Amino acid sequence: GAAGVVLERPAQPDTEELATAVGDADVPVVAVSADYVADRSGPLDRACVRVIHGRGRSVVRWALAHLRARLSSPFRVEAYGDGPDQIGDLRVAADLDAETAPLVVILHGGFWRDEWERDLMDAAAVDLTARGLITWNVEYRRMGPSGGGWPATLDDARAVVAAGADLPAPVDASRIVLLGHSAGAQLALYATARSLQSGAAVSPALVAAL
Repeated sequence: GAAGVVLERPAQPDTEELATAVGDADVPVVAVSADYVADRSGPLDRACVRVIHGRGRSVVRWALAHLRARLSSPFRVEAYGDGPDQIGDLRVAADLDAETAPLVVILHGGFWRDEWERDLMDAAAVDLTARGLITWNVEYRRMGPSGGGWPATLDDARAVVAAGADLPAPVDASRIVLLGHSAGAQLALYATARSLQSGAAVSPALVAAL
């Protein structure tokens, strides 16, 4: 009868058994670990909808917030590159009746570190979608196993701008907004400046740096 499950990720889990149980569940399962987990490529991690880790005692709160966001405002994951972190959660309001709508590309913060991911901006994505905007809450390569740093992280920030017009949604390409928080605000400003400087076919109409 649960709407979702938060699973404490064991340090050395019986991954196959747990992964099978998670795969058989009819609800989203978020694995959590208060400690940083460098390798999240095992069967259990792949079976869960999200692994939230390295955030200390608040990790369960983040997991519950993510479950609430994904249940209240469903999304589909759309990629803008070949890497596992070159993806984003695309939300389009079910009652959107406009031929086209503005797209808000959301870039999260978190010190550029691997443990801080796009779930940080779930609430903003849910709220903006409810206001009639299309939202794409994107991930990017960060410092750590995801392979971020110079220039990969900045390359990803530029790539999401170009990919925004090609999403499977009624996006008005002339009204693409970049919304970034903290480190993501720096990326939003950088990507906007570079796209305008290069005369790119798709450039943000607005940038909001929080």
